[in-house]
Amino acid sequence: MEDLTKHLEVVLEHVKVSQFYGFGCGMGSYVLLDFASKYPQRLKALILINPTAEKSWYFDWFYEKCNIFANNYVKYDRWWVEQFTRRWFHRSTLQENLPLLELHEKLFFRMNQKNVENIQRAFTLRRDIRSDLDKIKCRTIILAADGGLTENEAVAVMAAMKNNPDCSWVKIGYSGVLLPAESPRLILHPINLFLYGSIGTKITKEMLEFSRQVQLEGER
Repeated sequence: MEDLTKHLEVVLEHVKVSQFYGFGCGMGSYVLLDFASKYPQRLKALILINPTAEKSWYFDWFYEKCNIFANNYVKYDRWWVEQFTRRWFHRSTLQENLPLLELHEKLFFRMNQKNVENIQRAFTLRRDIRSDLDKIKCRTIILAADGGLTENEAVAVMAAMKNNPDCSWVKIGYSGVLLPAESPRLILHPINLFLYGSIGTKITKEMLEFSRQVQLEGER
């Protein structure tokens, strides 16, 4: 994973970008956090969706081993892919997201499976960078899926950035790990408020009303 952080630095130097707004989801948020802790002056703001900064848990290690076994011996038949994709979607929205699930399955079969195995292994072997996050001082918003697989890890990121007065937290309901794909409408509102500088009391009041409307829609 550290190589991806180095690659990001190389790309920024090549396109001559001194500062930028960082947007990362899951693995991408880990790379951004690692980069921001090493080069805090390069970030104008951070938008992190289901971020993680901890090393992987034993369950992740076991799950990664199962995926590598499937890749080497059963070549990811449809059953394995269904288990892989359904793990990242919220159980309450599976039925309405079946077309999206099918799309992810098709895209999965088009990937180079060796590359999939390598990136899974690299992410599973990631190091714990929570102790470095206190160096990040830029405006930051963390969006976490309510009840998602990485909710606790997102909470840990927020806790590690407790010394950053411009760090905000928003929990998104009825969503899984793949928030941008599964619930794009739910994340656009808080991101829009964040980019326009409406954080703190204003974003809390508006998000409460927005969350109430979403909950009512979900109960209908």
